[in-house]
Amino acid sequence: MIKRVVVGIIALCFGILPAKVPENHSADFYILSFPCAVEFLGLDLHQENQSLILQWSTASETENMGFILERKTDSLEVWNPLSDHINNDNLRGQRTVSTLTEYSYRDSLVEVGFTYYYRISGIDIANNIGVLDSASLLVRSTEVTSVLPDNFTLQIYPNPFNPTAIICFSLPEAAFVALNIFDLHGRRISKVCDGNMLNPGNHTITWFAEGIPSGVYFCNLIVSLQTGKKQQITKKILLLK
Repeated sequence: MIKRVVVGIIALCFGILPAKVPENHSADFYILSFPCAVEFLGLDLHQENQSLILQWSTASETENMGFILERKTDSLEVWNPLSDHINNDNLRGQRTVSTLTEYSYRDSLVEVGFTYYYRISGIDIANNIGVLDSASLLVRSTEVTSVLPDNFTLQIYPNPFNPTAIICFSLPEAAFVALNIFDLHGRRISKVCDGNMLNPGNHTITWFAEGIPSGVYFCNLIVSLQTGKKQQITKKILLLK
C-alpha cells in the first residue's frame, strides 16, 4: 500500500499517471491520480426502509464528467466498485457549471446488521480522478412490530358529520362485534356490523348516512368475548345536512 501511495504522488507531481487503469493494478492506484475540479459540498448517507441513500451536491463543476462510487463492508477491506457515471445516468456530471447541482444514489443491495462504507470520487473529461468524500452506516431493521391495543375503544370522526362517518374501534383480543346506529327513541336505523368475529387490533368502518335525516344518533358497539363476557360502548354522534 505504501508503494502505491508513493507511486501515486510521483505521478501527480510529474503528471504522468495513465488516464485508464493499467492491467494488474488495483483501483487504489487509479484513484490516487488527480483531484477533481468540483466544489464539493459534502456526502450525506441515511437509511430509507431497507435501502441506503447517498446524497451529495456541488456548488460548481469544471469539466466534470461525473462520479464513481465504491463500497465495502469492512473498514480494512479494499474498495469494490459500486456504480459510476458510465453505467448510471444519475452519476453523470454537469461538465462546467457554476450553479448548485444535487445528486443521489439508492443502494438496495444491503442487509440488516451490516455496516456499509462508501467512497465517492469525481472524474473529469481527461479521466483524472480525485476522492471527494466517504461515509459509513449500519443498516438497521425497519420492520414495525405490531402492538395490540390495551383496551376496547370506540371513536367516530368527524363529529358532526355529513353524510359519512368513520367509525374506529380497538380490540385487545379476538371477539364477536355488533355495531349499530340508534336514534333518540332507541330505534335501530342502521346495522353496521352484525356479530362478525374480528381479530385483535384496530378496525375502521365507514358509515354512509344516506337517506337519514339530520339529528342526534348513537353508535353502539357490543363486543362478545370467547369467554362469554361482553363489553359495550356507546358514542353520541350528530348528523348535520
